[in-house]
Amino acid sequence: MHRYRLFIIIISVALNLTSCGRDSYSDITRRWLAGTSCQSPCWEGITLEQTKKSEAISILKQNPYVSQIKEGKDSADWEWSDGKFGGGQFVILDDKGVVGMLLVDLPEPVYLGDVIDAYGEPSHIIARKIHDSWHDDTYYPLLIMFESQGFTLDTGFHDNEPRLDRKLTFYKVVYPMYPRYKGMETMVPWEGFKSFRFYCRDKFGDFCK
Repeated sequence: MHRYRLFIIIISVALNLTSCGRDSYSDITRRWLAGTSCQSPCWEGITLEQTKKSEAISILKQNPYVSQIKEGKDSADWEWSDGKFGGGQFVILDDKGVVGMLLVDLPEPVYLGDVIDAYGEPSHIIARKIHDSWHDDTYYPLLIMFESQGFTLDTGFHDNEPRLDRKLTFYKVVYPMYPRYKGMETMVPWEGFKSFRFYCRDKFGDFCK
């Protein structure tokens, strides 16, 4: 009986730790997951292909989570007001003067499973195997797209083949669905949590070797 109670306590603690991990996201990340401020492809009031540069700057200045805004000719960068890692950037891509690309570096790693719970299943994925002959090294970039929501999760460059599951983490969110201009030959439809090799394609669109 004593062992049974101890087992129940251990399981309860483990479940609580798991739920705490989900609750540990900062406010700015929770707002993005919940779509609190606006619906994608909009982030904190900045809507892709609609918001003009001056309007986007004004929105950033009024956002309590944003600080250190650095304005360029056709872009602007910012940091998080609490000093945490990350920040973001928007870019004007044409003569319309509206935001054409938005990159957000969230202040902590976010689970892919939490994004799926919030936004539904991904639509496409880009998995690559790239060999750096100069340094004799191989790395594995991975992008996960949500076409209906208009954004991509950039999980960065991995030293080994990443495992695709609900615990896969990322920092960067890219609007619109990336890539916009190149690399489409390596993009394949999402078919659930398969192995990295299942999705991996080379620059010609063939399976990775």
